[in-house]
Amino acid sequence: MGAVNRTGSAFVPPNVVETPDAELVRVLYDEHGGPLYAFCVRWTGDAQQAQDVVQEVFLRAWKNLSTLDLQDKPVRPWLLAVARNVLTDAHRAAQARPCSSRTTGRWPL
Repeated sequence: MGAVNRTGSAFVPPNVVETPDAELVRVLYDEHGGPLYAFCVRWTGDAQQAQDVVQEVFLRAWKNLSTLDLQDKPVRPWLLAVARNVLTDAHRAAQARPCSSRTTGRWPL
């Protein structure tokens, strides 16, 4: 799901400035990325599209860090709900544009 350094965490290019928000998203990804990816693969049946959904979920998590209550509530249910919403939106989009998903047989992400 991405490059990994020797310590097992995601690779950060040397020219990227690490911020507290970026580090928090990295920790969330390290802890929840695998189960979230498995959930998305089960839903879509496609590894690449599952990766796209996981990427979108963590992008939304990063954008909404200020609203996440990481102290009192577990974050995984929120991440799974966001993934389910992204997948549902993609499915609805496919229903509105049936030609694109029928010709490829894939989810329109």
